[in-house]
Amino acid sequence: MKTRDCRGSTDAFCVAKHGNKLVRTRTIIDSFSPTGNEQYTWEVFDPCTVITIGAFDNGFLHKGSNDSRIGKVRIRLSTLETERVYRLQ
Repeated sequence: MKTRDCRGSTDAFCVAKHGNKLVRTRTIIDSFSPTGNEQYTWEVFDPCTVITIGAFDNGFLHKGSNDSRIGKVRIRLSTLETERVYRLQ
């Protein structure tokens, strides 16, 4: 994972958005390989729905500034298998 500040590490968290629903993971402090092992469940009625997951560096913890976006991915749910757990690597 790339750093967005000059400290040499990140304080990463993710935000997942589905329609008007939003969830935020906890912040993993000082890590280039954050592992949160968090799971979220939503009721989905349209298989063409897209979920957006953004990874951020928490700017408030060390420098009192805004969060920096590390990356973002959009996933169409119809491309996923049901009853399968997907892990981001």
